[in-house]
Order: sequence, then structure tokens, then C-alpha cells
Amino acid sequence: VDTLQKLNVCHRDLSLENILLSPDGVCTIIDFGMSLVYPTAPASALHTIFNNLTNQQEAFVKENNNDVQAVLMPPQGTCGKKNYIAPEILSNLDAFNGAMVDNWALGVILFMLLTGRPPFHRASMLDKWYRMIQEGKLRDMLAIWKVEGLSEGAVDLLQKLLGGSDHRRV
Repeated sequence: VDTLQKLNVCHRDLSLENILLSPDGVCTIIDFGMSLVYPTAPASALHTIFNNLTNQQEAFVKENNNDVQAVLMPPQGTCGKKNYIAPEILSNLDAFNGAMVDNWALGVILFMLLTGRPPFHRASMLDKWYRMIQEGKLRDMLAIWKVEGLSEGAVDLLQKLLGGSDHRRV
């Protein structure tokens, strides 16, 4: 995923089903049918882009060594597997950061690997667990579920990956 993000590629369908594990421990991501290359712009040009967005705080984009930053993409429709859809894709209303969408799916995958169960039943604001996670209340949910044995670092990483689009900056 790090390699994809360095290439400005958003997979948009990351899931356990789309990761192959070889006997020697190498993971391979498959099924790029929904992937997109997200746009970038020089940091100096972002003020023009920000003026066209309704919420400038949502326009946070990652910086890299080339002074080029990812630009938010307009809604592209709801896609991906129901248990992995990020809130901004589910709402399909606002511009989104492709890397953050994939980071949400990585959080769902990590949650399942660490706990043995999905963090919610379905990506829907009607699902109370989905809503709690999206609102940044993962720790509360883990306490309600009596999930024990996760390191503080693991919980912190899960919270960063799943804590809503404005928090997923890892």
C-alpha cells in the first residue's frame, strides 16, 4: 500500500479477499479494477485548489519530498466491499483523499487480524459500531466488546486508521 500511495494510486477495494499471502510470507495485493490514480499538484498551487473546496480543513494533503501534494478527488460513486467502505466513500458527497480511503480499509483489515472479527456488521451510519468508529470512539467500542490484550500502539494505530477522514494521517 505504501508503494501504491507513492505512485498516487488509490486501490478503493482493499480487503482480506484481495490480499494473497505466499508460503514465504510475501503479501500481494490483487484486483485493481476500482483503482484510481489521484491527482497531485505543486504545493505552491494548492491555494487555488483550496479556494474551490467548501471545507479547507478537509483539503489536508500529504507532503512528500518533491514538494508535490495529493489533491482531493470529487466523489466517484460508492464502491468497494460493504465491510471495508470508508465514510467519505459511503456518503459520496464530498471530495476525498484516495490514500485515506485505503487507510480506512487497512484499519478494518488490521482490526480483523488483531481481534478475529470485523469491527462492524456493514458500512452504514445505521450500524452503531460503524458510527462509533467513524466518530473516533474506537477505544469505547473495544471496552464495550471487552477486547483485551491489544497493545497501546496497536489501538493507537487502529484509531488513526479508522478515526474518521480528518484523523487518518499515519
